[in-house]
Amino acid sequence: MPTQINSRTCRCGWETLTGLSRCRPPLQKPLTSSTLGPGGGIALAYCATHYNFMSLTGIEHDPQTANTARRNLLKVGATLRDFTIECTDAAEVILQPVKSHLFLFNPFGKSTFTRMLENNQNALANTGSLMLLANDHLLETALHFGTLWERNKRFNLSVVKLH
Repeated sequence: MPTQINSRTCRCGWETLTGLSRCRPPLQKPLTSSTLGPGGGIALAYCATHYNFMSLTGIEHDPQTANTARRNLLKVGATLRDFTIECTDAAEVILQPVKSHLFLFNPFGKSTFTRMLENNQNALANTGSLMLLANDHLLETALHFGTLWERNKRFNLSVVKLH
């Protein structure tokens, strides 16, 4: 069953993103934000209400969950022009070669994560793109594609600058 936004879930997700935002370098425009596995859309809702990104994209493999994220974003006041939700396998995603902010909360399996990074390594090279990992059990894999900017061990939050 898809995740619905509720005050407890939303507060937890926003606190996680706020914690990550404190340990990453300041955002410089223009910048796109992609959330891989947006679930109910909490991370996208946070970005839509706290930052002025050029574009916001959620990449979700499950169509029902993608629809839930769309509905929840509209509930918090985002307009359809503020974001897109793509329904596809993260391993097949090809990102635009622009400075990006990639957010992953408890990301998918290692093979999917590795394929996504391999497919986008050239596109994100030398763009100053950042990957923000919450529940960063795949940090070791991420470090094959970038350098650690900062890590909060207490909350398993990491920021990796992609190269």
